[in-house]
Amino acid sequence: MSDGSEAAGTRSKLGQFFDRLEKVYLGAVRVLALVFATIIVIYAAWLALSGTYKVSKDVELVKEKPAIVSAEDVANVKIPTAEDRAKVEAEKADPLAAERRYYKDFAKRYHGLFKQRFEAYRQPGDEPVPAEAFEKGALGTEARLARIGEGDLDFAKDKTQLEALLKAMTDAAVLPATVERLTKYKGAKKTEVTRQIRSTRTETYCAEYYYYIDGCMRYGSREVPVTRSETTLELPKGVVSYIELFGLYHENFLKLLSEREAKSASDAAEERESILADNAAGGIQLMTAVKFIGAFLTVMFLFLLVAVERHQRRIATMLDDKKA
Repeated sequence: MSDGSEAAGTRSKLGQFFDRLEKVYLGAVRVLALVFATIIVIYAAWLALSGTYKVSKDVELVKEKPAIVSAEDVANVKIPTAEDRAKVEAEKADPLAAERRYYKDFAKRYHGLFKQRFEAYRQPGDEPVPAEAFEKGALGTEARLARIGEGDLDFAKDKTQLEALLKAMTDAAVLPATVERLTKYKGAKKTEVTRQIRSTRTETYCAEYYYYIDGCMRYGSREVPVTRSETTLELPKGVVSYIELFGLYHENFLKLLSEREAKSASDAAEERESILADNAAGGIQLMTAVKFIGAFLTVMFLFLLVAVERHQRRIATMLDDKKA
């Protein structure tokens, strides 16, 4: 009997627990239904009001406002100078006049850096680098303008890169390592180095010789090896001239910039791909969440049906008890 009473007590406790859980779920369903219905009503009202407002608009009511120019507006004009007129005429004659002016100014500034920070360490026998030769070797204005005209070069991007080049070279020129290299060159002594240069030359020979006429009937040509000595003045090992050092810095900047731009573009592409993958995964997760919510509401609906049925059974039991 004790086992039967304990089992009945356990079933009673479980029944009470499920009754309380049922009340909680049913209360949550009522709250969610009210909130969802309120949102739908508000959204529908907003759609109705905004739609009515948009439909009520009439294009015939739109009139052009009269354009008015006052005397002050007329007088508020910039008076062109002779320089301004010259620029306008130059731009008409040369569509790339503005770009040409920038490159000319940049070449002047870049050459000034070279003369001040690098050429100052030249040896007595070194000839200074002319501005024209420097511009052609370091910048190549005409080639850049041709590429801009063909649409192969973005002037704005090129301008940004050149300004970055000038800043990097200006900062690099005062680094201790740079000053040390330039100082070594200025005090270095060139020594004579003789090398054996091997090459070939073309010589003519008699391919067919006839003894009865004692003469050559046909001549041929062949390459023969030639060795010659060449003596040059060379710097000590590890020492480079100021021109070569400037060129090495210049080329290294362009190389590093290209590599890092490529890496930046690659990283950005990978990040975009990762974001797109996350978007796709997030969409799947949202759809899954909607399915689970739908399943939850379905279960709640079934609980509601069960609660209604239990309520009906209780009413029927109460009516039967009253009849009895």
